[in-house]
Amino acid sequence: MSKRLIEFVELGGYPDLSPIYKELGYEVETPYTARKAVSAIKKRKPDVIVGEFNYQSEFRDRISNLESVTAAVAHMSDVRIIVLYQPEEQAIFETFKQRFPAIEAVAQPIDIETMRSILQ
Repeated sequence: MSKRLIEFVELGGYPDLSPIYKELGYEVETPYTARKAVSAIKKRKPDVIVGEFNYQSEFRDRISNLESVTAAVAHMSDVRIIVLYQPEEQAIFETFKQRFPAIEAVAQPIDIETMRSILQ
């Protein structure tokens, strides 16, 4: 059985990482909304989730788009979560990371070799 990776993309703007995922043996699903990502997680547990940190000041009760996704895997301790974030959002991202300390963070621009080594 192949490893499963969900790449949660809302904004993009970084290199296509799917060749690396496939090279490392991941079956990839790419939902484009948090709701679709949560639905995909509920259908079949992923091994890894790669998501973008998207801070939106109009969110009233959350910091980012990823909170519903991380909540969906809260009971799945063996699911790795890798978050891609913009350096200019690092301060608010650190607040998010305090809530979810197990996530792995990668600053943009994404270095392909860094992603490869994190996923191996």
